[in-house]
Amino acid sequence: MSNKIKAILIDPYDQSLSYIDIGESNLDDYYKVMQCSCFAIVSLGGGVIMYVDDEGLLKDNMYFTLGTQNYCGRSILVNETEEGGSTDCMLTIEQVAEKLEWLPEGHREEPFMKFIPLN
Repeated sequence: MSNKIKAILIDPYDQSLSYIDIGESNLDDYYKVMQCSCFAIVSLGGGVIMYVDDEGLLKDNMYFTLGTQNYCGRSILVNETEEGGSTDCMLTIEQVAEKLEWLPEGHREEPFMKFIPLN
């Protein structure tokens, strides 16, 4: 049984932020909460990381902007340990809300790939 950590769930479907307890190393917990089958980890700076739905752009999803970047689907905020694991999120819901904007229903973004030659 893994230890529980305090995280923040960003839910664009009901436009809410909430504290959740999640297993620090139980990936099934993350998939269940995010309701996805594949996720990516995005570094937001200051030791904060966000788990995002890696296939979110391929689905009919709801979007939000955090800082200057758009994301889609449910996401989880935690802090990263020096060993690369997850630990309690040090941000408050109020701090996240100040940097968050809910995008309107019907907002869409197309997935894209950009190849940059090495030479």
